[in-house]
Amino acid sequence: MDNMCHNAKKDPKTHERTCALSASRQKSGFVVVAADGKVYTLDAKGNTEAVKALKASTKKDALQVSVSGDVSGTAIKVASLKLQ
Repeated sequence: MDNMCHNAKKDPKTHERTCALSASRQKSGFVVVAADGKVYTLDAKGNTEAVKALKASTKKDALQVSVSGDVSGTAIKVASLKLQ
């Protein structure tokens, strides 16, 4: 989910891929909302990988990702990101 929509309290389950791909949303960066509700901010590599994954997907909404990397507090230094 992009930061702008997360900050506006939008539901990640219904957040649309086309929204996340708008230029202003891409610029805001991305977060991952875990199943337990915790929110993790992606680093620059993660943001780049998120955009690539979103562009390659045909899924409209209910987007889920698998992310690996190092977690420090609420930030993830992304090693890999895959849209499921």
